[in-house]
Amino acid sequence: MRLQPESVNILRKHGLDYLRCRLLQFEDACRACAVNPARVKEELLLSKQADKNTTPLDKALATTLEQHEHVRQCLLKTTYVLDAAIEAEQTLQYELLTTRTCFTALVEKLEMHLYKEEMILFPDFINLWGKVSTGSRANCPYMYSMQYPIERLEAEHDSAIRMLSEIRKLIAYNTPFRNGGVHYQAVCQAIQLLEAELKKLIDLENNILFREVLSLENKLEDSS
Repeated sequence: MRLQPESVNILRKHGLDYLRCRLLQFEDACRACAVNPARVKEELLLSKQADKNTTPLDKALATTLEQHEHVRQCLLKTTYVLDAAIEAEQTLQYELLTTRTCFTALVEKLEMHLYKEEMILFPDFINLWGKVSTGSRANCPYMYSMQYPIERLEAEHDSAIRMLSEIRKLIAYNTPFRNGGVHYQAVCQAIQLLEAELKKLIDLENNILFREVLSLENKLEDSS
């Protein structure tokens, strides 16, 4: 809603008034209001496509937010298959529980990382674009360079990849795991998919979104 304010009107039209809504998943909120989630999503996407005045930052943010959702779905799927494997693979309880402990730490780290980006940094990115478009620093809500928070986010990217790599090593090289059945294979595939989606997100942010933000900040400095 911060990135696409006009979406509020679409949600309210269907009775999904976010100001009065409890903390619910999108699909659950739609069911509570007897609304087809697919229809609402379609209207939101059409509204987004109708905006002809998109900037490179708009496009980078939109693509990044979509990738955020892909990563979240992978986290949910991996959690599900890990739980299923723990229940089914009785001979691998210790190894699977150890893996889930490591994975839970990764999930917590990534959830906090995505939250900081969406609720703190991305709104600041949009504000920065507003300052560049007007050529003024007046009323700027932050007094720091974007370089430092971006470096922190990039460090968190590296840390998440290291954690995921350790989980993969635990599964790949632990001898009891190699005696696992279909549930073990499902865990391996889910983690492999998560790694691919996470690396895609990191590439988007490090090499496109963050570079665009730093370029905007340089333009603002040059104009001041």
